[in-house]
Amino acid sequence: MAPSEIKDELSGIVPKKMTEQEILEVIEAFTKAAVRAKKASFDGVQIHCAHGFLLSNFISPYTNRRTDRWGGSVENRARIVTEIVQRIKEHYGADFPILVKLNATDGFQPGSQKADLGINISQVVKTTKLLEKAGVCSIEVSGGISEAGVVTLKTAINSPTKEAYFREYSREIKKAVSIPVMLVGGIRSLSVMEHLLEEESADLISMSRPFVCEPDLVLKLKYGDAKKAMCVSCNLCFDPEGIKCNYKFNQNQGN
Repeated sequence: MAPSEIKDELSGIVPKKMTEQEILEVIEAFTKAAVRAKKASFDGVQIHCAHGFLLSNFISPYTNRRTDRWGGSVENRARIVTEIVQRIKEHYGADFPILVKLNATDGFQPGSQKADLGINISQVVKTTKLLEKAGVCSIEVSGGISEAGVVTLKTAINSPTKEAYFREYSREIKKAVSIPVMLVGGIRSLSVMEHLLEEESADLISMSRPFVCEPDLVLKLKYGDAKKAMCVSCNLCFDPEGIKCNYKFNQNQGN
């Protein structure tokens, strides 16, 4: 299912356009999931609105061509998310933090027809303001959908200049909202992290792949045992046959 019947050029799949009832059922499902998380003693939830997953598809005009109250304007395309946030808050008020991971770009080549049809930073900024107004307490800035190629999980992040590849987007978003902005995307070096905070590109730093090979990375950075992550962005941690890691392999071989 998806907001519109737009063919995914990577997989060749044409999704089914969701009915009004199906959209309402999804809102209820997300709400119930947050309720279960709270009952299980989690401190908060993050709603995934990035990377071409369902809520991301509603927010982007590339995948959402609807003309009803769930499509068209920025407000309408974000409605499914703001409704979820409001429903969760009906249960828990301000006592249960709700974060959102948000695409700042679909990831298509700038100037291409698909990029022109997709979401732009102006629309993203408007979306973040709507999310803040709805009660979201933090925005994590990411980007990319599978059809656009390797955008979210770039490889060979082997120099500081290649790190933080969504920083320009997070900087603009941070100017527009008062809630903390979190940045993800190839961040590996402590010096880069510190610079991102100093230049006010973000309030918080997010990482994912580095923790696969170094679960204790935060402690290493905190106590001076490391200045950067050992992750080389090989992406073997996405191997469908099981998690692998070049760094761990070489470490086990004594290299």
